[in-house]
Amino acid sequence: MTKGVDYVRSTRKLEINTVRTQADTVNGISSITVHPTTMDTTSQEGFVKETSISIRNKETYNHLHMINIPLQLGVSVQNKSWSFGIQAGAIFNVFLNRKGEIFENE
Repeated sequence: MTKGVDYVRSTRKLEINTVRTQADTVNGISSITVHPTTMDTTSQEGFVKETSISIRNKETYNHLHMINIPLQLGVSVQNKSWSFGIQAGAIFNVFLNRKGEIFENE
Protein backbone atom coordinates (compact mmCIF):
# COMPACT_ATOMS: atom_id res chain seq x y z
CA MET A 1 0.00 0.00 0.00
CA THR A 2 1.45 3.36 -1.04
CA LYS A 3 0.77 6.51 0.92
CA GLY A 4 1.94 10.01 0.27
CA VAL A 5 3.82 11.48 -2.65
CA ASP A 6 7.21 10.13 -3.75
CA TYR A 7 9.83 12.29 -5.47
CA VAL A 8 12.89 10.84 -7.22
CA ARG A 9 15.72 12.79 -8.88
CA SER A 10 18.61 11.23 -10.76
CA THR A 11 21.29 12.40 -13.14
CA ARG A 12 22.80 10.49 -16.05
CA LYS A 13 26.08 11.45 -17.68
CA LEU A 14 27.13 10.48 -21.20
CA GLU A 15 30.72 11.30 -22.12
CA ILE A 16 32.15 11.06 -25.64
CA ASN A 17 35.89 11.57 -26.15
CA THR A 18 37.47 11.68 -29.61
CA VAL A 19 41.10 12.11 -30.58
CA ARG A 20 41.89 13.00 -34.18
CA THR A 21 45.44 12.84 -35.54
CA GLN A 22 46.13 14.38 -38.92
CA ALA A 23 49.50 13.98 -40.69
CA ASP A 24 50.47 16.24 -43.58
CA THR A 25 53.61 17.27 -45.44
CA VAL A 26 54.78 20.83 -46.15
CA ASN A 27 57.69 22.23 -48.15
CA GLY A 28 60.67 23.31 -46.09
CA ILE A 29 64.22 22.48 -45.09
CA SER A 30 64.37 18.73 -44.68
CA SER A 31 68.04 18.35 -43.68
CA ILE A 32 71.08 20.46 -42.77
CA THR A 33 74.60 19.11 -43.31
CA VAL A 34 77.67 20.58 -41.57
CA HIS A 35 81.10 19.93 -43.14
CA PRO A 36 83.43 18.78 -40.34
CA THR A 37 86.56 20.58 -41.59
CA THR A 38 85.30 23.87 -43.00
CA MET A 39 82.13 24.08 -40.82
CA ASP A 40 80.12 25.12 -43.84
CA THR A 41 76.39 24.33 -43.67
CA THR A 42 74.41 23.02 -46.57
CA SER A 43 70.61 22.94 -46.36
CA GLN A 44 68.47 20.70 -48.48
CA GLU A 45 64.91 21.54 -49.47
CA GLY A 46 62.23 18.86 -49.32
CA PHE A 47 59.03 17.76 -47.63
CA VAL A 48 58.65 17.96 -43.85
CA LYS A 49 56.07 15.85 -42.03
CA GLU A 50 53.72 17.88 -39.82
CA THR A 51 51.33 16.20 -37.38
CA SER A 52 48.39 17.90 -35.69
CA ILE A 53 46.31 16.35 -32.90
CA SER A 54 42.83 17.60 -31.95
CA ILE A 55 40.96 16.38 -28.88
CA ARG A 56 37.20 16.84 -28.42
CA ASN A 57 35.27 16.04 -25.27
CA LYS A 58 31.48 16.10 -25.18
CA GLU A 59 29.50 15.55 -22.00
CA THR A 60 25.73 15.30 -21.93
CA TYR A 61 23.82 15.46 -18.66
CA ASN A 62 20.23 14.25 -18.30
CA HIS A 63 18.48 15.37 -15.12
CA LEU A 64 15.46 13.16 -14.46
CA HIS A 65 12.69 14.17 -12.05
CA MET A 66 9.83 11.77 -11.25
CA ILE A 67 6.87 12.35 -8.96
CA ASN A 68 4.64 9.42 -7.95
CA ILE A 69 1.13 10.42 -6.89
CA PRO A 70 -0.91 7.51 -5.53
CA LEU A 71 -4.68 7.58 -5.83
CA GLN A 72 -6.64 4.91 -3.97
CA LEU A 73 -10.35 4.35 -3.58
CA GLY A 74 -11.91 1.91 -1.14
CA VAL A 75 -15.23 0.58 0.03
CA SER A 76 -15.76 -0.98 3.41
CA VAL A 77 -18.89 -2.85 4.52
CA GLN A 78 -19.36 -3.87 8.15
CA ASN A 79 -21.91 -6.10 9.81
CA LYS A 80 -22.17 -7.36 13.37
CA SER A 81 -19.68 -10.21 13.08
CA TRP A 82 -17.77 -9.51 9.87
CA SER A 83 -16.34 -6.71 7.80
CA PHE A 84 -15.43 -6.63 4.13
CA GLY A 85 -13.28 -4.06 2.35
CA ILE A 86 -11.99 -3.49 -1.18
CA GLN A 87 -9.27 -1.05 -2.14
CA ALA A 88 -8.04 -0.32 -5.63
CA GLY A 89 -5.93 2.43 -7.08
CA ALA A 90 -3.30 3.62 -9.45
CA ILE A 91 -0.05 5.52 -9.29
CA PHE A 92 0.30 8.50 -11.60
CA ASN A 93 3.85 9.35 -12.66
CA VAL A 94 4.88 12.85 -13.66
CA PHE A 95 8.19 12.71 -15.51
CA LEU A 96 10.43 15.67 -16.37
CA ASN A 97 13.64 15.36 -18.40
CA ARG A 98 16.10 18.23 -18.72
CA LYS A 99 19.21 17.98 -20.91
CA GLY A 100 22.42 19.94 -20.93
CA GLU A 101 25.52 19.70 -23.12
CA ILE A 102 29.08 20.77 -22.46
CA PHE A 103 31.55 21.01 -25.36
CA GLU A 104 35.27 21.29 -24.84
CA ASN A 105 37.89 21.59 -27.58
CA GLU A 106 41.63 21.49 -27.09
